[in-house]
Amino acid sequence: MIVGSILDKEIVGDAVKDCDVVYNFAGIADLDEAALRPVESVEVNILGNTIVLEACRKVDVKRFVFASSLYVYSKAGSFYRSTKQSCEFIVDNYNEVFGLPYTILRYGSLYGPRADERNFESTDHIVVFT
Repeated sequence: MIVGSILDKEIVGDAVKDCDVVYNFAGIADLDEAALRPVESVEVNILGNTIVLEACRKVDVKRFVFASSLYVYSKAGSFYRSTKQSCEFIVDNYNEVFGLPYTILRYGSLYGPRADERNFESTDHIVVFT
């Protein structure tokens, strides 16, 4: 286990060495926190994801897996939604420009004791995995 910041290029670079597949599940995921901290949300979610992508590109990772959200199609989600949308575009750009294969997982809402009313928003979009 490596403990460190997704924004630390050296730590991220060391973490992806010798990896065939890299999963990025890091980020600010709480909708309220993202709304209250837009700059940090952009830094951690978008810049952090790009740092991971660049590290993957440099060591020829065979597949990058990104944890996105169904909120990319929602009217809710504020800065969380926009950071996930941006990340999906950047992931696709890394594939187009550098040939980095990827999979995007668009998670739905979780159900459990800490769930709130936002976990029940529906979407009429189909999720496609590449």
